[in-house]
Amino acid sequence: MGKSSLLNALTWACTGSTGDGVSGPKVVNTGLKKAAVDATFSDGRVINRTQSPNSLRMWDSTGDKAYDPKEFHKAFGCTWEVWTQTVHHAQDARLFLDLGPGERAQVLSDLLNLSLWEQLSTDARATARDADRLLREEENKKSRADGILESQLRVVEGLRREIAERDSWRTRAAAEFERRQGDLLNQITEAEKAYNDAQKNKGALELRLKRAESREKFLEEEAAAHLREANSVQAQHRALVESHAAVLKVEEQRLASLHLALVRAQDRVDEVKRHIREYHDLGATCPTCKQSISGEFKDRHFVELNQELDRVTEDWRHANDGHRLMEESVGMLRSVQEKERDSSLEGVAKTNETASAAHRATREAKEAHRELSLEWRRASDAAQSTESTLNALKSDLEVLRAGQDAVLEHGADLEAKLQTAENYFEGAKQAVEELAEGVKALEERVESYKFWGNHFLKLRLRLMEQALAELSLLSAPYLEQLGLEGWRLDFSTQQASASGSMQQKLEIEIFRPGDEDSIALGGCSGGERTRLRLAVQMALAASTVESQQFGFEIWDEPSAYLSGSGLEDLLEVLAQRAQSERKVIFLVDHNVPEFAFDGVLTLIKKQNEVTAQWTP
Repeated sequence: MGKSSLLNALTWACTGSTGDGVSGPKVVNTGLKKAAVDATFSDGRVINRTQSPNSLRMWDSTGDKAYDPKEFHKAFGCTWEVWTQTVHHAQDARLFLDLGPGERAQVLSDLLNLSLWEQLSTDARATARDADRLLREEENKKSRADGILESQLRVVEGLRREIAERDSWRTRAAAEFERRQGDLLNQITEAEKAYNDAQKNKGALELRLKRAESREKFLEEEAAAHLREANSVQAQHRALVESHAAVLKVEEQRLASLHLALVRAQDRVDEVKRHIREYHDLGATCPTCKQSISGEFKDRHFVELNQELDRVTEDWRHANDGHRLMEESVGMLRSVQEKERDSSLEGVAKTNETASAAHRATREAKEAHRELSLEWRRASDAAQSTESTLNALKSDLEVLRAGQDAVLEHGADLEAKLQTAENYFEGAKQAVEELAEGVKALEERVESYKFWGNHFLKLRLRLMEQALAELSLLSAPYLEQLGLEGWRLDFSTQQASASGSMQQKLEIEIFRPGDEDSIALGGCSGGERTRLRLAVQMALAASTVESQQFGFEIWDEPSAYLSGSGLEDLLEVLAQRAQSERKVIFLVDHNVPEFAFDGVLTLIKKQNEVTAQWTP
């Protein structure tokens, strides 16, 4: 472990980061599992910080206590920025002059704790906005309350007018109700008379209708009986006709059979006569077999033919007599059937006429019944209509009387409503007055917070300007003591914008002796840059309140780029600072000339061992 490791360990124990900004697990050296540092101060405080596992404890006059690393700087009284810019000036660290304008402004703000004023301004502006929002809400409430108050006033005035109109209207309504009630009672009397007349007419028609129904029923039964009789006569007529037709058919069949027998007998007579003529004309030779016929055979056969002719002729007479008698019988049968059919048809016609007459009488009775039914329905409708009219008139009378009661009762609660409305109006009036007082108080509060929101920023800016002026004053002697006689540093800070936000910039201009134009830090030599950085750091430490609580400063190799005379100037300045600031100043360097130090601690590193040698 070298000198830088030792100083970084001290810085990490106090601030949580090394001088070059390393923190967290990276502080553990390669090959090791954890890091642990104990730092003991002359005022009795002891800090113990470990990494892997992480822990942070401090022993002071109040005892032993564990701390959240993010909150430790409050108890310790120093942030990493204050420590690295005013207490431990680490080797190769970015000093104040090396930072950018924005970083400088932020560091100086942290060193001077100016963020408190900016936070106060922000809080005041936020509170002003909240109060302004609350003011608008209260103004809206007051506006609504004013509207409610005005509306309630209109309600009160309306109720008063309504009470006056109610009293006038009650008088007019009572007279109108009496007139309308008289009219309805007269109409009800007339409707009752019309209803009674309609009921009487309806009763008379009901009696006639019953009689018509009885007659219609009697005629329907009589017509049904005549219809059954006509159907029976017609059935008998059809049976007679069918019977005659069957008998006539049989007789006609017999007549046809006799006619056929007669025709056959006639054909047989004609055939025998033809044979006789042929035989008479026949010669001595048979025309068929060509044999000779004897006279005796011829005579004998002739006699046989004449006998056959007599016989068939007699058969023909018998067939002719039977046919003639059958024709006469069929004629007589047809004549008898025609007479019986005519008589039957006459009976059918008479029964049909009787049935038709009965049906006509039934239809006439039904038509009369239908007309009576229509007349009864009209009478019933008339009675129902008059009854509906009567009921409607009675209902109107009840509604009128109920309305009269309602009219007399209407507005009975107006006085109570008026009293309630007046009480509500008074309460709303008092609420509006209270809201007005609250709005006035909020307006004063908003103005107050807006005032402090602006003035905290102005105060912060003023403190920053004073700090920069002090830095300019404090840096001048340090520049001269460090060999930069006639050199000048001008500090300019941020300005408040129109919106109240801050432009976080801090410019440092460097002027050589006799020059009106500033130069950049990069335009200076290495030794000049070192002297400028040292002068700014000493002025910064001298102007920072937080750095005054520590009775020591650590300067890690501040002699970079310094010549021998420059190093002597630095040692003189540090010695004077030790006396004027009453601090112990530790100068850590590889090459230090002979000087009146209070003591020298020499660290000798050999391989993996480090030994310390103290020389008073």
